[in-house]
Amino acid sequence: MMIDLITGADIPELVEMCRVGHKESRYSGFAFSADKVAGTFRESVGRDDRMAVKCSLNGKIAGFFVGSLSAMEFSDDPMGVETSFLVAPEHRGTRCAFLLVWAFLDWCDERNLPCFVAIHYARDNEKTYRFIERMGMSEIGRIFARGI
Repeated sequence: MMIDLITGADIPELVEMCRVGHKESRYSGFAFSADKVAGTFRESVGRDDRMAVKCSLNGKIAGFFVGSLSAMEFSDDPMGVETSFLVAPEHRGTRCAFLLVWAFLDWCDERNLPCFVAIHYARDNEKTYRFIERMGMSEIGRIFARGI
């Protein structure tokens, strides 16, 4: 498995990966917008304030992680924030997720940034919670929803 920067040429494959991920997510009742997903990737490629990496195996994208610099509403101090993170079902349980999250943590460390990853997409997040904790992160709150 190899980690590399996402390029514009990767976007069509990433959009299809997101379409599959959307179908299995807790947000599957919401309309999927390929244009919006493609726009998120386009806006993230080649920018200093964003990181967009993919994990590839045998020339096919197995997963991706997009993060960005952001700040809380009460401060201008920057922090690293996960924007989107997905590993294809057939590559879950491999090193792909580890390599992607490690790339994000490294990106944050290089900039001396605190960071957070919000896990709320999957229908069952317990395995992902344990994985993120093993990566050295700790729970700081919960996300509540209505109508989802």
